[in-house]
Amino acid sequence: MATYTEKLAQFARQLRFDDLPAQVVEDVKLRVLDTLGVCFVTTGMEYAAQAAEVARGLGGAGPCTVVKRGGGWSAPGAAWMNGALAHGIDFDDVHGRSIMHMSAVVVPAGLAAAEAHDVGGEELLTALVAGYEVLIRMGLVAPGEFHARGWQATGVCGSYVAALVAGRLAGLDEAGLARAMGQCGVFGTGLRATADDGTWSKPLCPGWAAPGGLVAVELGRRGYLAPAAVLEGRWGLYNAYVGLERCDLAQLTRGLGSEWETPRASYKPYPTSGSLQSVIDCALWLQKEHEIQAEEIEEIELVVGWRSTPAAARRGGGFGPGAEPCTSIGSESSAAARRIH
Repeated sequence: MATYTEKLAQFARQLRFDDLPAQVVEDVKLRVLDTLGVCFVTTGMEYAAQAAEVARGLGGAGPCTVVKRGGGWSAPGAAWMNGALAHGIDFDDVHGRSIMHMSAVVVPAGLAAAEAHDVGGEELLTALVAGYEVLIRMGLVAPGEFHARGWQATGVCGSYVAALVAGRLAGLDEAGLARAMGQCGVFGTGLRATADDGTWSKPLCPGWAAPGGLVAVELGRRGYLAPAAVLEGRWGLYNAYVGLERCDLAQLTRGLGSEWETPRASYKPYPTSGSLQSVIDCALWLQKEHEIQAEEIEEIELVVGWRSTPAAARRGGGFGPGAEPCTSIGSESSAAARRIH
């Protein structure tokens, strides 16, 4: 019986541009543009300057491009840097049910691999669609369960999909793609510890997933042996991070290639956590409806779901009265800071 990595590799390898509905193609084009737009904004931030110094050294020189920093980058270096930029102000798209920030992984990995292997637009779009669809389904297996245990699902799962996207563009066959995915069991990570202090690690979750996938592709190309059941096995991704009893593994392939999840992902009206979008809308409505002035407010109490609590109250300053974001990334996930600025 085929493992899930083998099934996903088969989907990614066999998908053709002509198989894609026009709506899905246009949707993914817009997501690429949106991702590049976010990168243009974040490239001037302080964290980006320091990250670029490190990313430039990953793999030496190469044929790839980093947004606003030009060419000459290695594929892993460009994928890492563009991934960190794409997630830098929490303005990247998100699929609500799976809690996956797909574009911050899929687009940087795809662009780097396409430049490295001189791949055309239709092939790139096909690989990107495969990546979007698989990453969303990886989150739908256990919605919210990664986050509840302190993991950022995008960081943990992203390298597997980066390997699929980059491997498809590199010309790997199904067996090579499955091997590449298998290696990602040692590349995926993404602790949410930064949710408590607003430090700069958050953009690195999808940022690091992208080059991890590219490295896995090179191993897969060479026949480097990898675990076949890296997703569903006893020591695989879902049992290790979540527990198989909380997972619906059938979601990995349910509707794959016939039901398209990518267009259901949302764009954010505000550059902050997805769970705070409605909170900000509510604050703006209250201010307008009641003509509230800042000096009239003594205290604001938010009643939110458990997913919103770190973003609304903690990140960048801890719990309690007077807690204030201490970094730009912390302020992005503070309801009060987003309302003020």
